[in-house]
Amino acid sequence: MTLRKLFKLLLILPFIIIYNAHGQSVVHERVDALNLMVGDWNVEQFTYAANGEWQKTSTSKMNMVSGLSGVMVSGESRDMMPKGAMHLELTLTYDQFRRTYRMSVIDSIYGLMDIYEGNMNSDGHLVMTNIKSDTHFPYENDIMHFRFTFNDDEADKITFSIKQTSTRGETWAPMLNYVMTKL
Repeated sequence: MTLRKLFKLLLILPFIIIYNAHGQSVVHERVDALNLMVGDWNVEQFTYAANGEWQKTSTSKMNMVSGLSGVMVSGESRDMMPKGAMHLELTLTYDQFRRTYRMSVIDSIYGLMDIYEGNMNSDGHLVMTNIKSDTHFPYENDIMHFRFTFNDDEADKITFSIKQTSTRGETWAPMLNYVMTKL
């Protein structure tokens, strides 16, 4: 390494270290807000029926963990009843450069990986859609996008509701509601 390159490196090194430390603190701060999801959960799934009522359609367990030195929260459903019902695997992170939460979700029936983006709303609930990523689901002669809303207003209980749209978010209709109770 030449003396000139070494001098340039020494000049910019403090800025790289400060930027890296700041970036890590922002990511950790945002992901820390999701750590209330970490743990073992009993999950009840409710499906919105044509008659406008919620019907309990399955139960499962979900284990949520913090990973990669605290920069992500991930989980997987298991022990689904009835057998053969859809299992989910999800991972949540925070993108410090675009200032948005991001979530990937894979299901055991279709194997599709949806990518969701969003932020906390005015009520402090995390709201994410897959409209920007356009990882839509084909439905009849149309497509469906989804919106997840995580609500943690009750102690040891998290609900995440899923609404669907075929109008790219102009209108939303209820679809699924998951109620997670801490074990």
